Order: sequence, then C-alpha cells, then structure tokens
Amino acid sequence: HKTVRRVRRPLVVPIAAQLLRVLQDAWRRFPDADYVVTYHGRPVKNITGGAKAAAEAAGLTYGRDVRNADGNPIGLTFHTLRHTATTLMSDLVDSPFDLMDAAGHSDIATTMQYRHTRPRHQKPTLERLSRSVKIEDVVTKPNLMARRHTA
Repeated sequence: HKTVRRVRRPLVVPIAAQLLRVLQDAWRRFPDADYVVTYHGRPVKNITGGAKAAAEAAGLTYGRDVRNADGNPIGLTFHTLRHTATTLMSDLVDSPFDLMDAAGHSDIATTMQYRHTRPRHQKPTLERLSRSVKIEDVVTKPNLMARRHTA
C-alpha cells in the first residue's frame, strides 16, 4: 500500500501486460475465489503477511526491529521489495525521472535513496574517463611520453 500524501489517496499505477495476463488466468481458473494470491492454499489477505511468510520460508529474518550485534537492521520487510524493485528498474530506464515516476515518488531525492546502484553502472563512466586520460601510455610507454614532451 502506497498513499499519495498530498491527496491522501492510494497510489494507482499501471501494471505490466504480463501481470494482467497472470491475474486474468487466476480469475479464470478460480472464479469463486475471494483472493487471487494464496500461500500454502490460504489466501494472502495483505502483502506484508505474504512477504513475511515468504521470507521465513526462505530462511530469512523478517522485521524492522531485527538487528545484528552492531545494532544495524538486518530484517527484511515489504519495504525491502520496493528498494529491490527500484534498483532493478534503474537498469531499465534511461532517466532517473522515469524511475521516479515508475516508483511513484514525488521527489527525485527519494528515488535516489531507493536506487542502489551496482558496480556495473559505474563501468561506462570509468571507461569514458579511461579513454580521455591515457594513463596506460604513461605507465607502459614512458619513453613515448617523454619524446612527446621534449619535441
């Protein structure tokens, strides 16, 4: 559940065509079901309960108040899924503002807090820097560089 604070209404976002097909298939196969999502044959009435059950089934710690010996939080929560989804989406969008819209954030700073870049995102920038600063020539061909500066 995500609420737009300024209007105090649930955030409504489009869903992918694939998810729509999955839901339509579930409705078709289980027309009398009150719930589409189930876990061990029981309806998932709220996503937090489903996330907790899935984390525990995977042997992972669930809960905001779970901390390690250093006092750092280590428990997973449904909110962890939002961070994960935003990080995964960051691979797919060209603009951080597109990511902001997809995540339902009203402030780009919030989106940047959610987005956890992975080292591979840094590689193109590092390669551009490497092409513009020829350190390799200085290190591997010192005589060539000395001739350039004396000529």
